[in-house]
Amino acid sequence: MAATDDETVERDLERLSEHVDRVYGLSEKAQTLANLWNDTGVVDTDLGAVAREEVSWFRETYPEATVTVSTDDDAWAKAHRDAAAAVHETLENVAVHNDPATVSVAVRVERVGDWVAVEVVDDGSSVPEEELAAIRATRELPLQHVTGLGLWVIYWIVELSDGELEMDNREPSGVSVRMRFPAAPDARSDPTPADAESA
Repeated sequence: MAATDDETVERDLERLSEHVDRVYGLSEKAQTLANLWNDTGVVDTDLGAVAREEVSWFRETYPEATVTVSTDDDAWAKAHRDAAAAVHETLENVAVHNDPATVSVAVRVERVGDWVAVEVVDDGSSVPEEELAAIRATRELPLQHVTGLGLWVIYWIVELSDGELEMDNREPSGVSVRMRFPAAPDARSDPTPADAESA
């Protein structure tokens, strides 16, 4: 009987720990959203450098995952000062909702006309359609859709940058997130060879 009681307590503690972790994660993202709304500053940002730095973090955090990154020479854009958080959140979503050991991620940054596009594509699980619909409709307040706060962080960073966001499920599996930011008219980066890495 004691062993059964111990197992029950252990399961309850595990569930409690998971709940606390989830609440803590949601509170962090809610704070991130509040910070975004309080600071709407847009600055010249090298999105190529941002992508490489976030991919480096992803590799260190999830070494079992497969990730590639490629960037154009000129990837300077007018973006919210926390633009890195959008890329970070996109990559983190891939790891959190999939087994990192079985998922592949490709990050691409390219200048297309007057835009700089950051695309993150994975072959993991899909995003619930109701969350995609909420993002596309933009009628819902972020804190009303608690399961998708991470997606709203991405949305608001792009929105506050006067950018465009496309988020779609792929066939047969996976998600494509494409963030477009206005290109900076006076790119200040020193030309460097296009970077391409793979894990």
